[in-house]
Amino acid sequence: MRAPAFLYSLSVIFALVACSGCGSPPAPAPAAPPAPAAPEPAGERVENPKYTAWSRVPPGTVATYAEVTDAAGTVTRRMSTLRLAERTDTFAVVEAEDWAPAADGGKTDAQSQSLKQLRWMGKPTGAAAKDLQRPAGTYADGTETLTVAGKKYDTRWYKYKGHVEAGETDTQVWYSDEVPGGLVRSVHRIPSLKKVITNELTGIKTN
Repeated sequence: MRAPAFLYSLSVIFALVACSGCGSPPAPAPAAPPAPAAPEPAGERVENPKYTAWSRVPPGTVATYAEVTDAAGTVTRRMSTLRLAERTDTFAVVEAEDWAPAADGGKTDAQSQSLKQLRWMGKPTGAAAKDLQRPAGTYADGTETLTVAGKKYDTRWYKYKGHVEAGETDTQVWYSDEVPGGLVRSVHRIPSLKKVITNELTGIKTN
């Protein structure tokens, strides 16, 4: 079953691969309340990058993305938004919405979800402590200046391997501290399905 685009966007931002890449989209679902966050960690801790990525903007800020999926030559498009609904000194709540554009300019197959992220996390050991955004399975990384939505962003990029039901995946993500949530662009490949999912920032709106 195909994972909703907003879940894929969030998974990239939070360095997880959530896209299953096959089947039909699920039926639209109403917005869910924020999932419960893990308890505050004990011992030495560091600020959670999932929280930090939204700490520089006020509540109400929205990042908009366009997703293009090419599955063996069949191209589909979706849109998604990530909105900072609430931020305190201890947690942030991000609301995600995903939809397919309708011919009349409206939305079809709209889905939504809220995620609550605590500010603090237990400090990892070794190399992981040096780069908290680095996804598991990373085999290459670097820096690059990207121009998206009419603006240049200095980004950090990572290439990493993953696995879904259909087989191995290969993903590249670009992050910038200037973007709410961090994500500038992602390219997610599932070779066994001849599928490529490209997700790119199209705009930022701050209230």
